[in-house]
Amino acid sequence: MPDPSVGPLTFDPATAADERAVRYFRVLSEAGRLFAESFELQHTLDAVVQLTVPELADAVAINIVDDDGVTRTAALDVHDPAHRPLLEKLRDAYVVVRDADRGPRVFSHEAGFREHSAASWIAPGRLPVLEELGFRTSLVVPLVSHGVLRGDLVCHWSHKTRDFDAFSLALFEELARRAAVAIENAQMYRREKRIADEVQKALLPVELPAVAGYAFDAVYSSSERDVEVGGDWFDAFVLPDGRVVVSIGDVFGRGLHAAVVMSSIRHGLRVLALQQSQPDSMLAVIDEALARDYPDAAASAVVGVLDPAAQTLTYAIAGHHSPLLRTADGEVIALHGVGVPLGVRGPIKPNVQTVALPVGAMLVFFTDGLIESDKDITRGEERLHAALRNGVIAEAARPADAIKRHMLARGAADDVAVLTVTVRAAIPPRSQAAPMPAWVFRADDARSAEDARAGFIAFLRTRGVPDANYAAAELVFGELIGNVVRHAPGPITVEVDWNAVDPVLHVIDRGPAYDAQASLPADVMSESGRGLFLVSVLGEDFSVTPLPGYGNHARVRLRIERLERIASRKG
Repeated sequence: MPDPSVGPLTFDPATAADERAVRYFRVLSEAGRLFAESFELQHTLDAVVQLTVPELADAVAINIVDDDGVTRTAALDVHDPAHRPLLEKLRDAYVVVRDADRGPRVFSHEAGFREHSAASWIAPGRLPVLEELGFRTSLVVPLVSHGVLRGDLVCHWSHKTRDFDAFSLALFEELARRAAVAIENAQMYRREKRIADEVQKALLPVELPAVAGYAFDAVYSSSERDVEVGGDWFDAFVLPDGRVVVSIGDVFGRGLHAAVVMSSIRHGLRVLALQQSQPDSMLAVIDEALARDYPDAAASAVVGVLDPAAQTLTYAIAGHHSPLLRTADGEVIALHGVGVPLGVRGPIKPNVQTVALPVGAMLVFFTDGLIESDKDITRGEERLHAALRNGVIAEAARPADAIKRHMLARGAADDVAVLTVTVRAAIPPRSQAAPMPAWVFRADDARSAEDARAGFIAFLRTRGVPDANYAAAELVFGELIGNVVRHAPGPITVEVDWNAVDPVLHVIDRGPAYDAQASLPADVMSESGRGLFLVSVLGEDFSVTPLPGYGNHARVRLRIERLERIASRKG
């Protein structure tokens, strides 16, 4: 038997004694290539077993010792397909001998099949299977890497006798050595990837929001070719006034730094959404934060504000792939936007757009890994559009997961995040037990506007609000109505929703779009802009949503309490 300390074998075709040597080294060369190509252990071991049969043996099994110490048959193959069902009976029947003798062992099964010859490496109850298969010679070669037993390689032949010279045994030892290194690398890769996946999972939202009439689904898939944590994220959360903020993005680069930046952006958006009503304003603040805290970082992102009451999405894009809107009839529309990635600090700032979301529509947000698996982004986009036109995927219980599985059937080369929002039904009707008061009048009808103000005060009284507690609410009401009267000719609708803890005032107009400014005008003597500033100061969660083809929807949560709440707090 050759000295195991001798390095890898070399082969000179000019000195090859026989064709067997050529076959042996061809198998070794191909096995080395397969082991180097991938860290996906199962695929590699299956390929090597199929390569070895029938080139070197009639049947081969590779058994490995898992991280938990359990031995399993990871790959198995036989030359005669008719013997495959019988060979399967040997799966997990092999015993990896963990003693000091770790050299190759040859077992000859003569007529009568002496059980003691095989009892050390296979379960005794499976010995009749070997006899039924007609195997007469077996070779067991331990798989050892860095002094650790990783498993063993078992080969079977139907010959009654099989001669193993030093060259043959050295060949199988070399094959086993390379397989052991590949197994060790794959197990290390799997452990590191599992840790990275757990870290990534901890950085993403625990659950998606539950909103009446809307269905949210999301999926994250890490790269199968990299063990480092990535910078992709998705998020969706409900604001106190019922709107939903959705975001998706990708920090450029990989590793812990990308994950830290990603987490900072995602959580920063959650805080900003309580103070900013427009997606572009949120992105602008994040961009400034990156410049200050992570000057070398950059990320693409989409931020949207979903308004279930108005059935609209207001969104802004910073260098990210356009979200897609699938209509109820299967048309797929790209929601384009202008804006450079965060951290680039270019001259083009994200613009804000608003789209209607009719019943049956589905929004699809995704990161670039979803469409880059083909190495052709254009082709990937075409495949994604075709997949969304497929009603089966769109109507799946988990559409985000269905999209991911369809697009990445051969695995993901990069991290992938997919978030879908499906409009199942219009906003449900208000509770009949607590109807929502509403007033409708024209902007030039001052008498009706004053009647609406009086009706608003009367409504607060009916809900147990003390006089001293609703003065601010009345001022907010007056400033919102005054702003609309000045800038939005036509009908005005005013509604008060107090089915939650706090009342929310809604004002819907038919005028041009305007921003909910949260600061005083630059000219301190100017009257313009002060009203909206007061609304933002005296109320909570003030926002203005453009309504496509209609006007604007302003809302603000009022800071007032019912008498019973005040009494209970004092008590």
